Amino acid sequence: MRSRRKYYKYSLMREAGLTAKEVFLEAERDGLDFFECLPMLSSVCQISLLEAKEVMVCAHGEVSSLVEHQESLIPALEEVLRDDME
Repeated sequence: MRSRRKYYKYSLMREAGLTAKEVFLEAERDGLDFFECLPMLSSVCQISLLEAKEVMVCAHGEVSSLVEHQESLIPALEEVLRDDME
């Protein structure tokens, strides 16, 4: 019951027709961190955790998909692995 009250504002926003992205951006402005936003978005928007993560990753327009975001991490990961092998 506590989590429903905690997410009440965001539920109202969703019921009013706001998108998952808009709900997430408001929650972010309210100070919710990634680990608070993820289950909130999943619950309020009735989407999977993976879909919620994609909404969050894409919300600021830097990438268009979760796959694109993950691919952008490859060069940094490869560099770390190279450094560890030296």
